[in-house]
Amino acid sequence: MFLNLVVSATLLGTLLATTEAAKPGNVIRIPLRERTSFAGADGTLGRENTVHQRMNAVNRRAADAYQLPDMNLVSSYGWVGNINVGTPPQQYSVNFDTASSIPWFVSASCTTPTCQTFKQRYNSSVSSTSREISALNGSAFTDVVSLGDVNVNMTLVVMDGDDLGDDDLDIGATPPDGVLPLCVWDTNIALVAWKQNLTDEPVFGVKLSTNDSELHIGGTDSSFYDGPLEYHNVSDIDGFFYLWSLSNTSMYVNDGVVVSNAQVVFDTNTPMIFGPLSDVQKIYGSVNGSSPQEDGSYVYPCTNTPTVELSWGGQKWAISEENFSIEMNSSHCVGSVLPTPSEDDDSENYFMPRNKWVVGHSFMKNVYTTFHLSPEGNGSMIGFAALKKP
Repeated sequence: MFLNLVVSATLLGTLLATTEAAKPGNVIRIPLRERTSFAGADGTLGRENTVHQRMNAVNRRAADAYQLPDMNLVSSYGWVGNINVGTPPQQYSVNFDTASSIPWFVSASCTTPTCQTFKQRYNSSVSSTSREISALNGSAFTDVVSLGDVNVNMTLVVMDGDDLGDDDLDIGATPPDGVLPLCVWDTNIALVAWKQNLTDEPVFGVKLSTNDSELHIGGTDSSFYDGPLEYHNVSDIDGFFYLWSLSNTSMYVNDGVVVSNAQVVFDTNTPMIFGPLSDVQKIYGSVNGSSPQEDGSYVYPCTNTPTVELSWGGQKWAISEENFSIEMNSSHCVGSVLPTPSEDDDSENYFMPRNKWVVGHSFMKNVYTTFHLSPEGNGSMIGFAALKKP
């Protein structure tokens, strides 16, 4: 099921650039927490959970930048931080998502079972700074979004029961309260803050890990990484203009090149790494004892965990054994690289480019990643640096 609430692109771009009095530029720091894990409480992989998570991951994106993400998938995983919205402020726990393009919340007036699952819902009537604006359908408001002590004026899409629906919808016990986009588009919260003179740069950086995860808006924090940042220009993908993507990607297994000239998308709400089946087969073909499973994953002896690295012509960035392998039992592991569905699969709701790679937590937990937005729409960059060792 997809959510078809639509807001004019021109309207979003115009209102998101509205400014108030400027504040001194600074780096906004937002602590993040990971919503879920593939491992169970005992640290081992639950087979059913893996299958469920994979099916969620391969069905999770809307192709049209004006559609909203499937709620069934948004709740399953991702990086969540606390913000305040409105005046007086109300706290929300939101997903910060590099592959979402619409900032959305759920309406307090919605009484359906699905809406009631959300702990915090947006009530425009209790915010003195809320202003309703016109949309092609559905509801949209401008209001103050507070990131720490920095107040950003944003356009928010607010959904009701008709937008969410209830048929076959399993959003889990504790869904996030909403989503703030970090895409390559005008709705990116980092770009919005910069246009309102609240930060020095249209930049954000992320450190994703089991502990001490943070989002940095308006710059980077060198206390989280060592050495210089290695930058690469973002490449476009037809039909997916709002995604962060790099081309000319090489993938190494045990220091040998197995994939060349690949294009990858970086998604903070994808837990694993997904790629074309033929490329995935090449990776596991270099892992002794590996074997494919019915759900598309690969199992191999934990003693043969490979060294997997990605490179864009500079340094080779390694995926740690901890992030590549998920222990299945005392002797076998499941790899975090999985195939995307083929055109023949029963997966018409897969809305990422099928012939591209989608890189998520399994890689991004190994590096500090920074995203530089170009206000003109061209020239955006992604940078990597080694994480500072404890």
